[in-house]
Amino acid sequence: LKIPEEEEEMNIPTIIIGLGGIGSEIVENIERQMRQSSMSNKCVADRRNNVKFVIIDTDINSIREIEENGYQGYSVRLSDNVSVSNCMESNKEELEKWFPDNKKYYRKSLAEGAGQVRSISRLALQRAIRSRRLKPLYDAINDLHKPGMRQNEQEIKIAIVSTIAGGTGSGVILPLGIHIQDYLNRVYSGENAKINAFLILPDVLYDVIPSNKETRNLNANGYATIKEIDAFMKNDM
Repeated sequence: LKIPEEEEEMNIPTIIIGLGGIGSEIVENIERQMRQSSMSNKCVADRRNNVKFVIIDTDINSIREIEENGYQGYSVRLSDNVSVSNCMESNKEELEKWFPDNKKYYRKSLAEGAGQVRSISRLALQRAIRSRRLKPLYDAINDLHKPGMRQNEQEIKIAIVSTIAGGTGSGVILPLGIHIQDYLNRVYSGENAKINAFLILPDVLYDVIPSNKETRNLNANGYATIKEIDAFMKNDM
């Protein structure tokens, strides 16, 4: 994590979001390094007050392990112990328009994580929004709007760190960014955020997932994610 030297840059309110297992591990590492550096470096200590860390995952075990390692940021568990089939029943007519008609998926529990299936993570995000599981993320945003936290009404910077090979990051990164902007629009009178994504491509996982079938799945997730983001940005111009 590079700490800006300019005073103005030091005070920009920032949220760093780790999405999915690998993204969350990266953000945990950044949070730990910044916390340790702030003990001896005043510049880092000042900067730390304007930076909030959030990890978001569908796998409760991954979140629990990060928290047990000493992570002191916000945590969002997207999933709960409900099957995909039960989750579909809450809004079946709308969800059937885009969720795959695959009986194997219907038996899967959201608590198990997305398992490289993008549609399951997107389903989990929708359920999390309805059940108010994103409150820790909202708390991080709200903390940066407290009196004295912002100077000259700077635009909030949001960095989302994720792979686009697995199910959680590839399925959630675009709708999550849209939802964050929508939250700012509703709660803070149309405020905009500068949202950047730092995406890890599927090839970094080739060595740990040697199966040709799984490798094809990773590549498909990455390709679909980039195509979606590209289409959204072109339509938004």
